[in-house]
Amino acid sequence: SSASSTGNESSTTSHEDTFTHASFGLVSGDIVHGVGVNVWGAKTEAGSADMKVVLHKGSTSYYSAAYTPTTTYERAFQLWDEDPDTVAAWTYNGPDSAHPGYERQ
Repeated sequence: SSASSTGNESSTTSHEDTFTHASFGLVSGDIVHGVGVNVWGAKTEAGSADMKVVLHKGSTSYYSAAYTPTTTYERAFQLWDEDPDTVAAWTYNGPDSAHPGYERQ
């Protein structure tokens, strides 16, 4: 199936959508070098419509710089080398409580 028939769509400015995921199954002693989020997006309406990659952790959302999608699906990627909630190295259980997503600008 195509991305346009299986994804989400929003025309609402500042719409944020984050997703849950299964546990990564990491255990104490495992090293996490970073958490990366991929978002595929395309512009489907007239006017401007930027997007940001989002990582929601705790009660806060953390954002990439904005990117401007075209009418062709394109990938945006953001890597968080440190846990943005603690501004320190990721712990083994940190990625399980992080929810990836996007925000429409």
